[in-house]
Formats: sequence, structure tokens, C-alpha cells
Amino acid sequence: MELKTKISDSELISSSKDGCRAAFDMLVDRYRSKVESHLTHYSHCKADTEDITQETFIKAFTKLDKYKENTSFGAWLNSIAKNTFIDHKRKQHSKQDIEISEYKLNSIFEEAEEGWESKEVKFSAIEKSIEGLTKEYRKVLELRFYYALSYEEISEKLAVPIGTIKTWVRRAKIELKKQHDQTII
Repeated sequence: MELKTKISDSELISSSKDGCRAAFDMLVDRYRSKVESHLTHYSHCKADTEDITQETFIKAFTKLDKYKENTSFGAWLNSIAKNTFIDHKRKQHSKQDIEISEYKLNSIFEEAEEGWESKEVKFSAIEKSIEGLTKEYRKVLELRFYYALSYEEISEKLAVPIGTIKTWVRRAKIELKKQHDQTII
């Protein structure tokens, strides 16, 4: 056990890159609790945290050749953990076969609750507002808020530059906000 603390991360990483499984196991032992602690900020489900931690180390091992020595290994692992958590959540959302939910649409315009008497009326008004948008705006909102895709993923999926995607999302939000403001006046 004392040997682990005397060997530096860079030495263990170098040995791991050369195929030494024991060196990588030492890195896992050294960083497992730190990664799990980092993930508890994103997920309060212990089972998910453990699964994502394990997946993080598998990804780290397979991508070790991409690790840059000028970055702290812990920070690199935390970045992988965060992205793995996001991927995990996206997979959960893609498995659910639900329509655009009120919850997702709250992020589009936060003030929607004021002025509407019931959730049914609110949801109906939101759906009507979305139907009034252009085809492009409806599609980017669906991909961004229903499927939780990143701007980059939407850009690739629609074969449209990322700047255009960001503009469409922003304009769609503005249009929904305008329609919302007109409804409650």
C-alpha cells in the first residue's frame, strides 16, 4: 500500500500506456472515491454513480493514449465522468417514448406559470405555440429539449452549421416568449 503513494501519477500513466494493468489498477484505487464523490454532485442515485464510475474508468483506460500530461489526471477523469453521466442521462431519455413534456418546456420560458389557470391550459397553449413555429424551429427545439442533444449533435444530425442551430434555438425561444406574452395580455 505504501508503494502506491510513492509512485507518481505520470509514472503509473506511462506504465498503463505500455500495457501494465497493475499500474492502471493503482490509478483506479487512487481515484475511485474522488470520481464517485464528483459524480454525487450530478446524481444522488448510488447505483448510477457506481455504474458511471466504472464506465468512466473503462473509457479512461481505452482513451489513455489521448491523455495530455499537462492536465491533471484527476481533472481529466472528472471530465470523462461528467460526459459519461450526460451520456447516461441521454440514453435514459431516448429510451422513454413520451411527447414533449411540460418539464422540458419550462426551460424554454420560465415565466409560463403566471397568467394561466391550469397545467392543462398551459400545456395546450405551449403545444399550440410550438405548432406555430417554422419547421426548422420545431425540429431544433425537439432535438434540443426532448432528446437532450447538444448543439454539435443537432448540427451533425441536420447537416446545418452549429452557429445556425444556436440561432434557430434562440429565435425559437424568442418566438415562444412573444407568443406567451401575447397570450397573457
